[in-house]
Amino acid sequence: NWDNDSPFEAMDYYFQDLMKTCRKLGKGLVESEFCQGLHFLDAVNKTDIDDYTAGIYLTRFMIAAAQNGVSAFNHYILGDTFFTNSYVHTMGLWMYRDNDWKAHPEYYFWGMVCKYTDIGSEIHPIKSKDEDVCMIAFKLPDGSWTYLLANSSKKTQKVAIVNEREDRPETLAQYRMTGSSLPEDGALELIAKTGDVSAKNRAAHVTLAPNSFVVLSDKQ
Repeated sequence: NWDNDSPFEAMDYYFQDLMKTCRKLGKGLVESEFCQGLHFLDAVNKTDIDDYTAGIYLTRFMIAAAQNGVSAFNHYILGDTFFTNSYVHTMGLWMYRDNDWKAHPEYYFWGMVCKYTDIGSEIHPIKSKDEDVCMIAFKLPDGSWTYLLANSSKKTQKVAIVNEREDRPETLAQYRMTGSSLPEDGALELIAKTGDVSAKNRAAHVTLAPNSFVVLSDKQ
């Protein structure tokens, strides 16, 4: 198990080894239940469920898995749920009705991943020289591109993503998520566009705030 303070390399190596085994067996891999991380209390509770950094960790975990060949992911559980008339499973993307169905922080991160990726996408790993920054690119079935970038460090990072493909986009919408950008009222609304990034010279230059997640996409 890991959390947002864990090195990305540890997750990356884990999935490299796991996928080597799958390929030897001629099998693919789907993550059918995930979300806990290091801070679980029991099967239905964890201490960081309402911590912003749990969302950063979620995206880093997904990037490590996807860039090594994991086919799909199922966040478990979808929303907080009352089980067997005895307890509430509290690790969903949104809270139970006694908390007015408000979003947990992970809702905003996983919602953006789901909205700007798609089944059948080409996956293009992007290796970073900085262990605190991880990135991945998706070419979606409709021809659009999405880049996911996570910075788990406490400092600002500047990155350039170079795409040599002829079908690359020249302009990408940017969606930036920081600790202060999430709705304070827990509204079930995804983050709005924060601007555009030019990629006309084959490179998209992005500044990543400390502990932030950025989506770049030309998906309509």
